[in-house]
Amino acid sequence: PRIAIRMGCFHSTSKDEPQRSDSPTVVKREMEEPVKKFDRSHYMFTDRQNETLVKYPGDLNGQQFMINKCENCDIWILDNTATVSIDKTTNCRIYLGPCESSLFFRNCSDLKVIAACQQFRTRDCTNCDFMLFCMTAPIIEASDSMRFTCFNFSYFSLTKQMDSAGLDPFTNCWYDIYDFNKGSKPHWSFITPPPLSGNEWMVPPTSDEEGKITAEFDQSIPCPIPFSVGEAEKGRDSTCCAIVPRSMAESLLTISAKLEKLEDVDLLRCRGTHLDKNRVKEVPQGDSSLIGDVVCMEYRGTPKGCETAIAMLADLESPSIILASDVAREACRLFFNVWVESKGSAVTVM
Repeated sequence: PRIAIRMGCFHSTSKDEPQRSDSPTVVKREMEEPVKKFDRSHYMFTDRQNETLVKYPGDLNGQQFMINKCENCDIWILDNTATVSIDKTTNCRIYLGPCESSLFFRNCSDLKVIAACQQFRTRDCTNCDFMLFCMTAPIIEASDSMRFTCFNFSYFSLTKQMDSAGLDPFTNCWYDIYDFNKGSKPHWSFITPPPLSGNEWMVPPTSDEEGKITAEFDQSIPCPIPFSVGEAEKGRDSTCCAIVPRSMAESLLTISAKLEKLEDVDLLRCRGTHLDKNRVKEVPQGDSSLIGDVVCMEYRGTPKGCETAIAMLADLESPSIILASDVAREACRLFFNVWVESKGSAVTVM
């Protein structure tokens, strides 16, 4: 058969072949919104005096933030952040919302700070009070007169912000202070007695733009972080503990809030961890129903106080286990001293 050929191409006589157009194709493009220019000043407070400074929920959305050279200010960071650095700041009251990574204070003095973070560090600071949630051991370096207590504050967006920052409210190592310059003189102490709440340190402004702060703060909203004392009072030598699946943590938090009101028993410390088939064998009375993510809460009190705590904790459904005396101490040794993951640390409490 013959094939008809034109110069430079095969010749097709197919009627079905679409005809080529020499006209250029017009592509309709929708108008794009202009990219918002990054404003670095939005992510810092610097050189401010005698002011109330606020970042509202949604203002930062997990970005880093800086506070520098502020004096006699009330500073509210009501949003989650990546990191926060505070430098050369004096005589301020500061609230720092959930921080995904580290808080770093340098060359600061005379502060009252309420904060929640993954890591915490100070350097060259003096005379500061911290109401702290921290998932790892807080570190102080070349600092003096540092005082600590457990985080005890709440507002509407806090629980969601803790989740966005990847912070586990049941793993709080605020009490496990590591002093890089430990010597004969202690550089830190616990605040005793602790404030009843963060409102004793910072009172939310009564007026603000569009009532944003007013809408956030409601005294009926409970703090999502259990309040722990970190150090057993003298005479409170009895121990009990609850080991609860993570899925039941809300029930445990409700009971814990009721226990806080008792005078003869305290939550000493708490930790969330994962139990595999090998670990669960080491837990007194533990079985395979506890395999997975769990929470351990250790209580110290008088014998009567621990009896009351055990009775209240007994309302928790199976497979939770409630332990007392030496059996509880052994379980707590495992949770707080043996199974210490990278996200937390613990010290032996005698």
